[in-house]
Amino acid sequence: MISFRLVVYNLEMCSFSIFAILCKRIKDENLSIWFVYLIKYIIFVVIKKIVLAICLVYAFNLLASGLKVFIPINVITVSVVASLGMSGLLALVAIYFVLL
Repeated sequence: MISFRLVVYNLEMCSFSIFAILCKRIKDENLSIWFVYLIKYIIFVVIKKIVLAICLVYAFNLLASGLKVFIPINVITVSVVASLGMSGLLALVAIYFVLL
Protein backbone atom coordinates (compact mmCIF):
# COMPACT_ATOMS: atom_id res chain seq x y z
CA MET A 1 0.00 0.00 0.00
CA ILE A 2 1.45 3.35 -1.02
CA SER A 3 1.10 6.19 1.44
CA PHE A 4 -0.99 9.24 0.57
CA ARG A 5 2.05 11.53 0.85
CA LEU A 6 3.87 9.54 -1.83
CA VAL A 7 0.87 9.76 -4.16
CA VAL A 8 0.66 13.54 -3.75
CA TYR A 9 4.41 13.86 -4.28
CA ASN A 10 4.19 11.80 -7.48
CA LEU A 11 1.35 13.97 -8.76
CA GLU A 12 3.24 17.19 -8.09
CA MET A 13 6.49 16.06 -9.66
CA CYS A 14 5.12 14.59 -12.87
CA SER A 15 4.97 16.65 -16.06
CA PHE A 16 2.13 14.65 -17.65
CA SER A 17 -1.52 15.53 -17.37
CA ILE A 18 -3.01 14.83 -13.98
CA PHE A 19 -5.84 12.78 -15.45
CA ALA A 20 -3.45 10.40 -17.23
CA ILE A 21 -1.38 9.97 -14.08
CA LEU A 22 -4.41 9.27 -11.94
CA CYS A 23 -5.80 6.76 -14.42
CA LYS A 24 -2.47 4.93 -14.48
CA ARG A 25 -2.16 5.00 -10.68
CA ILE A 26 -5.69 3.78 -10.12
CA LYS A 27 -5.11 0.88 -12.51
CA ASP A 28 -1.77 0.02 -10.91
CA GLU A 29 -2.80 0.39 -7.28
CA ASN A 30 -6.04 0.54 -5.40
CA LEU A 31 -5.90 4.31 -4.91
CA SER A 32 -9.41 5.14 -6.01
CA ILE A 33 -10.48 5.65 -2.41
CA TRP A 34 -7.74 8.24 -1.81
CA PHE A 35 -8.56 9.94 -5.09
CA VAL A 36 -12.25 10.21 -4.17
CA TYR A 37 -11.41 11.66 -0.76
CA LEU A 38 -8.99 14.14 -2.32
CA ILE A 39 -11.53 15.31 -4.90
CA LYS A 40 -14.26 15.59 -2.24
CA TYR A 41 -11.96 17.66 -0.06
CA ILE A 42 -11.01 19.99 -2.91
CA ILE A 43 -14.65 20.47 -3.92
CA PHE A 44 -15.63 21.13 -0.29
CA VAL A 45 -12.90 23.75 0.14
CA VAL A 46 -13.80 25.53 -3.10
CA ILE A 47 -17.52 25.62 -2.30
CA LYS A 48 -16.78 26.82 1.24
CA LYS A 49 -14.60 29.66 -0.07
CA ILE A 50 -17.25 30.72 -2.59
CA VAL A 51 -20.03 30.75 0.03
CA LEU A 52 -17.88 32.69 2.49
CA ALA A 53 -16.93 35.18 -0.23
CA ILE A 54 -20.59 35.79 -1.07
CA CYS A 55 -21.38 36.29 2.62
CA LEU A 56 -18.42 38.63 3.04
CA VAL A 57 -19.38 40.82 0.09
CA TYR A 58 -23.01 40.88 1.23
CA ALA A 59 -22.02 41.81 4.80
CA PHE A 60 -19.76 44.57 3.51
CA ASN A 61 -22.60 45.94 1.39
CA LEU A 62 -24.87 45.98 4.44
CA LEU A 63 -22.29 47.70 6.63
CA ALA A 64 -21.15 50.23 4.05
CA SER A 65 -24.60 51.15 2.74
CA GLY A 66 -24.51 54.38 4.74
CA LEU A 67 -21.29 55.41 2.97
CA LYS A 68 -22.90 54.91 -0.46
CA VAL A 69 -20.37 52.18 -1.30
CA PHE A 70 -21.75 49.18 -3.16
CA ILE A 71 -19.75 46.19 -4.41
CA PRO A 72 -21.93 44.10 -6.75
CA ILE A 73 -22.15 40.39 -6.09
CA ASN A 74 -21.16 38.79 -9.39
CA VAL A 75 -18.75 36.10 -10.59
CA ILE A 76 -15.72 38.41 -10.79
CA THR A 77 -16.09 39.97 -7.34
CA VAL A 78 -16.86 36.63 -5.70
CA SER A 79 -13.86 34.98 -7.35
CA VAL A 80 -11.56 37.85 -6.30
CA VAL A 81 -12.76 37.70 -2.69
CA ALA A 82 -12.71 33.88 -2.64
CA SER A 83 -9.13 33.73 -3.88
CA LEU A 84 -7.67 36.74 -2.04
CA GLY A 85 -9.90 36.98 1.02
CA MET A 86 -10.25 40.22 2.94
CA SER A 87 -7.42 41.86 1.00
CA GLY A 88 -9.37 41.18 -2.20
CA LEU A 89 -12.41 42.90 -0.72
CA LEU A 90 -10.31 45.89 0.28
CA ALA A 91 -8.83 45.98 -3.22
CA LEU A 92 -12.33 46.04 -4.70
CA VAL A 93 -13.25 48.93 -2.40
CA ALA A 94 -10.10 50.79 -3.43
CA ILE A 95 -10.91 50.22 -7.09
CA TYR A 96 -14.44 51.50 -6.44
CA PHE A 97 -13.09 54.73 -4.95
CA VAL A 98 -10.46 55.24 -7.64
CA LEU A 99 -12.76 54.63 -10.60
CA LEU A 100 -15.91 56.30 -9.33
